[in-house]
Amino acid sequence: MLIFLIILIIAALYFFRLQDQPIDYRSVQTMPAPSSSSDSLEILRQRYVRGEIDEQEFKERKNVLEQR
Repeated sequence: MLIFLIILIIAALYFFRLQDQPIDYRSVQTMPAPSSSSDSLEILRQRYVRGEIDEQEFKERKNVLEQR
């Protein structure tokens, strides 16, 4: 029982020590850049193949993406 209490105290001290350390935001990885139009076109193709959109809507949206 004493060993368990000692381990618990050591773990609590370690946890609180980690909480006191400042965060280095330069080392935090950033989110990827917003989707490019080629990624958007690929998503549009996948939706068409799955049957979520019909051919007419696919062509209209594809034209809009290609104009950008």
